[in-house]
Amino acid sequence: MADTLADRLNRIISEQNITKRAFAQRIGVGENYVYVLTRGGRGNNLNQKISPPLARVIGAEFGYDPDWILYGDLSGTAVGKLRQAAVEQVEKLSPEELLELNDFLRTIKKES
Repeated sequence: MADTLADRLNRIISEQNITKRAFAQRIGVGENYVYVLTRGGRGNNLNQKISPPLARVIGAEFGYDPDWILYGDLSGTAVGKLRQAAVEQVEKLSPEELLELNDFLRTIKKES
């Protein structure tokens, strides 16, 4: 089965064990829009894409990668491989190093 935006959004909703109404409320969009997005490719171009800012909201609210929400499986791409390598390095860090990394990332976020 193809990995579509509708598939990914339905997966998030299912894994979070929430309704589409609750999903819509938590990300600040209309319930009807969520139904359109999660219906799949039934001849309606509205459900083919969402904006990167909306993907970031969904990602932040539910703990998913915004790029995965937008594009699906990135594991075979250069970006996906780089991301996997970074995750593997982070997993090797000690608790103290993780705290230092967290502080560093907060500093970067404040600057942007």
